[in-house]
Amino acid sequence: MTYNETAPSDRLKELIHSYWKFEISTDFNSGKPFLFEVMPENTLSIVFINVPHFKGVTCLGVQAKRMKREIYPGSVFLGIRFNPWVCIEGLFSNKTTTANKITEFPTCLNEIFSDINPHNLSADFSDFDLLENGLLKLSLQYKITSDPLVKYLCLRLDNGAKINEFIEEVPLSIRPVQKHFKKTTGMTMAEFRNINRLRNTVKLIYTQQETITNAAFENGYTDHSHFINSFKKYMVGTSLKKFLSQTDIINYHLTN
Repeated sequence: MTYNETAPSDRLKELIHSYWKFEISTDFNSGKPFLFEVMPENTLSIVFINVPHFKGVTCLGVQAKRMKREIYPGSVFLGIRFNPWVCIEGLFSNKTTTANKITEFPTCLNEIFSDINPHNLSADFSDFDLLENGLLKLSLQYKITSDPLVKYLCLRLDNGAKINEFIEEVPLSIRPVQKHFKKTTGMTMAEFRNINRLRNTVKLIYTQQETITNAAFENGYTDHSHFINSFKKYMVGTSLKKFLSQTDIINYHLTN
């Protein structure tokens, strides 16, 4: 199995967090389907899918809990991960409606992304310009806004700041800010921070850059147990050891 993650071009960095591709060779697991667990996700993705029983496109909303999916060898998934502070009027303006769901791709977008045919999507796909061309068309046909307040909050949370450390800097009442943040991103500020911290810690571990304890400290956990308890909360039913054994068989390629 191979996972690739690529940063967008400079012209789309305000809109897009990253492009990603996940492919499973036809001979993996002796060609038999298997269960695969995915960590919580605090961004929305459009996903182009080529699997033996389905060729199409879906929208993966933010996920506040781990997902378990049956995966088939010979599958290819290609995703566009949007920045959490981005709103697309008429499509993804209230992300709470898509949170913890996988929904149908809006038919109005088929023509915009017509250059990507899921039936022809292969493991060697690398032409991310096709995705960017579709996104530029999208920006011409839909009103896309970047919410400056939510962006500020997301970036502070991304950097590990505690909510009570910076929320007083916002010249608004806390409740309207929390409500606006959840509508824009699809989750609460606490969920966003906790999931981001969890993902960053696990990423450091499975890319073998840090030990579990050091990775936990680097991302603001007070100790090893604090991190493990957080992992158990969001990855219910899955131990860290079991999850890492899954990630050990994935080849990761992360480019900026």
